[in-house]
Amino acid sequence: MLLNMKTLSTLWHKKSCDKCKNEFPVHKDWVNPPTHCGPCRLISQKFVDAVEFLVKESVSEAPIDTKRTFLKLLQKAGSCYRQKKFDGENQVAAWLSTERDLAYIIWNDKNLRVTVLKCIKKLKFQRREDARADKCNEIRSARLSNRTRRWSG
Repeated sequence: MLLNMKTLSTLWHKKSCDKCKNEFPVHKDWVNPPTHCGPCRLISQKFVDAVEFLVKESVSEAPIDTKRTFLKLLQKAGSCYRQKKFDGENQVAAWLSTERDLAYIIWNDKNLRVTVLKCIKKLKFQRREDARADKCNEIRSARLSNRTRRWSG
């Protein structure tokens, strides 16, 4: 049975995000609706680390086209961040706004969103695994913390 647009619009309503105050759709039948929008959930899950892992690690299962897309996004974010700093914006504010822009782009592209969420899940699972996975996580964390982010100028 096909639902018309009016019926669909009555099933969904807008809710304001607790963090950024942006509105996002919530289904009226959900028992436990989210309190944060998609980009805020990505930010709280440290999605940038997952994106860096997808781009830098050869073991990631992401297709090469997806890796290229992430790389282009990171490069654009880097130039945007540097421009904001050049324009005199506070370094922290510049980073937070750039991170939010990147999260918004990834959240609104289903392919990128699914890839990042799977990677976050995989990295969380690795954190709870055996000693070998712990060692891999230590090495990766050391590598990521020793290097500055691509856009840290």
